[in-house]
Amino acid sequence: MGSIFTREGKRLRITGPEDEVVASGYGPRGPPADHAEVTVHDISTLECGKRINDNVINFYLGLLRKREVSSADLSVQSTTQCKVGGGNFFWSTFFLNKLYKDTGIYNYNGVRRWTRKVDLFSFDRVIFPVHQNVHWVLAVANMKQQRIEYLDSMLGEDHTCLDMISRYLTDEAIDKNVSGQAISNWPRIFVKNIPVQRNGYDCGVFMLKNADLVSRGEKNLDSIYEQTDMPFFRLRISADILRGRVASLT
Repeated sequence: MGSIFTREGKRLRITGPEDEVVASGYGPRGPPADHAEVTVHDISTLECGKRINDNVINFYLGLLRKREVSSADLSVQSTTQCKVGGGNFFWSTFFLNKLYKDTGIYNYNGVRRWTRKVDLFSFDRVIFPVHQNVHWVLAVANMKQQRIEYLDSMLGEDHTCLDMISRYLTDEAIDKNVSGQAISNWPRIFVKNIPVQRNGYDCGVFMLKNADLVSRGEKNLDSIYEQTDMPFFRLRISADILRGRVASLT
């Protein structure tokens, strides 16, 4: 591999052919992202002042998934019905696009087979990365506490997004014969005690950090990090991608 990873103060520099693959591994769930790759170009979007792209996001969500189970378990979980990612199920950036965003029309049949060997209702949380044109946010279906949450680093609210997730989970329960789930009655919560973004390009990093913390059961995220931590998180995400793992939950 001809790429060079250096840290210049608090800045990241990657050199090499833009299409050179610098990391490959498991992605979050959802075709075609069950396997993910990151190129020199992709990881260069983690330089300060740039918006990170969906390849970086999918790869890092895959690392969060990998953190909860061993690689051996993952290879089995890709073909059997079991818990993928322990207490958390991570959808890819493609999921909500396929469900409704690409066409503006809700289409459960378009994603129905994506969970044919997975029971979403056996997880504590189902985590959805949400792309709002040029802005990334996080949605979380808290299956144990029976509520749907929306975390936007600019404190925005998208009621349609949560309506679509609620409708999806309702259809999923019907399709998979899961009883006792009155999902349409689950509260929809727009979480406000989270760090606030102060620029126009760090939203993807905020979203990934929120996914990391929420998947660990953390609350009151605004007491854990802030905008000034973004340069460090960009370097940390880059290092995690290149070494193929994030910190253990233990």
